[in-house]
Amino acid sequence: MGKLFFPLVICSLALLLQGCYSLSGIAIDPNISTFDAPLFENRAALVEPTLALSMTELLKDKIRNSSRLQWTENNPDLIFTGTITRFDITSVAPVEGATSALNRLTITLKIEFENTKNEKGNWEKPFTRFVDFASNQDFSDVKEALILEATTDIMEDVFNETFAKNW
Repeated sequence: MGKLFFPLVICSLALLLQGCYSLSGIAIDPNISTFDAPLFENRAALVEPTLALSMTELLKDKIRNSSRLQWTENNPDLIFTGTITRFDITSVAPVEGATSALNRLTITLKIEFENTKNEKGNWEKPFTRFVDFASNQDFSDVKEALILEATTDIMEDVFNETFAKNW
């Protein structure tokens, strides 16, 4: 009986503690239940026509899928207002002969975050991500995948800044 008692106690404690501890790393005030992310504005010098809509929807999806918050346009508790301020391609790895081995797509999204329940939680911050690609690749062939990679990383950064800051 002594040999079974110790493993049984350990298993019981593990199950008990599992219900008290979360590895999600997010903290949302129990009084907060809704959010809105109006269509982002695109003020970048180089405008990708569908970027504002796709980034807005990516943020909504990230919040809906990674938290308990519900999206609404009517009196939301949290508001994410976004402006795309940079979308450009630059040469980053010059090689002999005045050419480049790599190009870089850079996207910057400035977010104004408003917590209508607690103004002390409001902030404004730019989020920038870049993705490098071989200069011998045609941008139009790889554009979709590059944009998805950069914008997905930006949305992860926005989410973490908002909900996992104290983790």
